[in-house]
Order: sequence, then C-alpha cells, then structure tokens
Amino acid sequence: MATLHEQLDAMLALESGWDGYGADPTDPRIIAWAKDFIAYFEALERVKGVDRGVRVYPTRTGGVQIEWEDTQFERELELNRDGSIGLLHIEKSTGVMREESFPSGREAVALGFLPSLGEIAAVFAGAA
Repeated sequence: MATLHEQLDAMLALESGWDGYGADPTDPRIIAWAKDFIAYFEALERVKGVDRGVRVYPTRTGGVQIEWEDTQFERELELNRDGSIGLLHIEKSTGVMREESFPSGREAVALGFLPSLGEIAAVFAGAA
C-alpha cells in the first residue's frame, strides 16, 4: 500500500472533475501543508509506537482531509484551498460530534487552532 506521502503526491495528478461531478483539482499548496501535518502526526506516533490509522483523502473543493482515531474519538482535519481549517471530533461512545472551524490567516491559526493541535498532540502521544 502506498504511504501517506505517496497518496498525497498522487492527488497532484487529479484533474478538474476527477470525481465525475466537477470537483476541483487538489491545490499543490494544500498538499504541501498536508504533508507537514502528516510528518507531525508520524512523529507523534513514534513517541509511543502507536498507529492511529491516519488516512488522507482529496476534497471536492481542492483541499485535503486527514482522518484518524484514538480510543475516545474519530477525528477529521480538513485543510481547505482558501487556507481555512475544519476540525471534527466524533466521540465514539456517544456519537456526539463537535465541529471547529478556523478561518485562514496567521491570527486565526494562532488563537484558535493551536490549542486544538495541542490537544491532538497530547492524545497522539498518550496511551492508546
């Protein structure tokens, strides 16, 4: 099976309409950004030797969705073409969903997303 980085590279070949319904091609800048997140997640996984089952998918709007799970949550991180970020947490025991969205821009990331990223890092590095 292809590595996550290879899967992301393959997304660069997607042309307009790749899904048969007019989807946008994946933005190369978003692929690079997704690779940074994947490298971050891989480093966190190595801390405890735990595989979180990280998966990557192209989105219809030219972005990338990264999915993984831990013992309590299924999580989805959407990196959008406009630089915004979407984060979905689904609690496995209850099915309760919590959505977060962060507009593009350095301030939005620093004030909103970085605390969530810290939470994600703690879970990745924590017990399975």
